[in-house]
Amino acid sequence: MFDHIPQYPNQNPCIADGAYDATIKELDHGTYGEDGQFVRVLFWLPDQGSHICTCFFFPHGYSIKSQQRLWHLCQAVGLDYHDVEYPEKFEGKKLRIKVYRVAVESSSDGQWYSDVEMFLASSVFAPAASEIQADQLPF
Repeated sequence: MFDHIPQYPNQNPCIADGAYDATIKELDHGTYGEDGQFVRVLFWLPDQGSHICTCFFFPHGYSIKSQQRLWHLCQAVGLDYHDVEYPEKFEGKKLRIKVYRVAVESSSDGQWYSDVEMFLASSVFAPAASEIQADQLPF
């Protein structure tokens, strides 16, 4: 099966809503419009055998929603917001992503694609409850 590498979320395959294990394959950024920026993240979903991407857009260099989403991504993979300047730090990081389906606005025939709704820490970052010693508890 040919795996399409999406450049924008509207090129993503349509998969069922839910949470999926994911690995970041690449992160890139560039110019958006005349004075804005974008950050694009490409994920590999091993259970689906496909790629999915999401973008953060910063028109005029600023977007609260995009800043919040990017901060959550960084937190989920244990990096800092400013690490976006070093895309190689993101490559290979594992996390879970919550995916939702989006209707293609220009489509009258019910076409859909999937995008990332939330970024969740992968279980590889958190020890199992049975592995936590009593002296490691925060209280």
